[in-house]
Amino acid sequence: MIDPIKNAGGFANPAVTEHKNGVPVTENKVGGSEPKPTNSKAVDMDLTIGKAVSDLSKQPPVDMALVNDIKAKVEEGRYPIDVDLITDKLIESFKEAAT
Repeated sequence: MIDPIKNAGGFANPAVTEHKNGVPVTENKVGGSEPKPTNSKAVDMDLTIGKAVSDLSKQPPVDMALVNDIKAKVEEGRYPIDVDLITDKLIESFKEAAT
């Protein structure tokens, strides 16, 4: 015959402190453990990172005035574009992404 779970050697029952053979058993709780204390430095760092992220999201990460100035110069042919350098950097980034 199989013992019901409530009599399974004390592991599921916190009231039982000894196994059937008399060996002490550490108390096991079903349903989780006590919450661990938090590290206040980690919490402070999380709050600092969260604030920095929210500050960045309020403004665009790119200076749009500078982007528009460069666009205008490119369209007018007054901005030097080194196609070979751009090609080399693209190939390099594809190689890095593949590894």
